[in-house]
Amino acid sequence: MGLVNRTFGATFAYQNYQALADKEEDHLTIKTKGTAGQSHGAFNVHGLCLEHTGSAQDGFGKSMSGGVLVLKQPESEIGLTESIYVGNAALYGASAGKA
Repeated sequence: MGLVNRTFGATFAYQNYQALADKEEDHLTIKTKGTAGQSHGAFNVHGLCLEHTGSAQDGFGKSMSGGVLVLKQPESEIGLTESIYVGNAALYGASAGKA
């Protein structure tokens, strides 16, 4: 995952929201790693779990209306720091779901 894939989650949610509407909260889990670009997981929907290992830019999970959004520290950094790098506008406008 790199910055060029910044709208991955939003695009996927848009294309699949009807198929996921009546599923369990984390029915489909997609795991990514690296640097999540702006708007990764934006507009996340019920039934979709996006699990990202690495850092995230501004807009991570913005306007999320359902589903699950997970941001994990890379294993190589565990014990070195307790920080996870995420942009300052993460989850801005989110109205539902879990992060």
